[in-house]
Amino acid sequence: MFRAVFIAAAFWCVAAGMFAQSGTAKLDSVTIEGSTHYKSDRIADAIGMKPGMTVDRDALQGGADRLAALGLFNSVSYKFSSDQSGVRVIYTVADAPTAPAIFDNFPWVTNAEIVAGVQQAGVPFDGTAPLNGTILDSISAAIEHFLDSRSIHARVSHTAVANPATGAQAQQFRADDVTLTINSVNFSDDLAAKDAGLSDRLPDLVGKPYSRSLIDLFVFEQVRPLYLGRGRSEERRVGKECRSRW
Repeated sequence: MFRAVFIAAAFWCVAAGMFAQSGTAKLDSVTIEGSTHYKSDRIADAIGMKPGMTVDRDALQGGADRLAALGLFNSVSYKFSSDQSGVRVIYTVADAPTAPAIFDNFPWVTNAEIVAGVQQAGVPFDGTAPLNGTILDSISAAIEHFLDSRSIHARVSHTAVANPATGAQAQQFRADDVTLTINSVNFSDDLAAKDAGLSDRLPDLVGKPYSRSLIDLFVFEQVRPLYLGRGRSEERRVGKECRSRW
């Protein structure tokens, strides 16, 4: 479902007069205020607003429109002023709710490495993502670039899904043109390794395409009850006993 984002603008007379005279001016500074999740310079880069570029009123409004389209903010407002050094614009935003990001089939790298790779690409990202918005394509592109740096070439897509274990909403990223099959599943703990009922359910994973979501569902439905049945002291071990090989 797409959200409506409120956008408001304000300006000082000196800036209005300058635009009236020439129509354009140099952008002296751009600041994004109000976000507790993302740094101002990262957000500015994401909307293509850079000091030194030539702007007019439409360009400033376009920056606000692109901020709203990212999907990261519930509201966007801006104001601008100018002097001999150029135009100074301040965008004020309010963070929107985000959902956990699931990296479904990237067995070559850890989640932390993917998050760091996206951040190094300059994309505002903290391991969560909105359910819609243009930032999702930027995250996918950054993951592709990160994988390329590891000599792994794949097209990455994104889809809003329900977490298979909890039912909560999440944003799933997948490598679409890569097929990896789960060849075997090992358990590091004797309780799981020697449980006949759990062994009978291994075909739920073995031979299937590699998917962390599928593995998480297996852990939640099959492994978790085995440990919870032995008391709360076993809960910390749930989700750590399943190891897949691909």
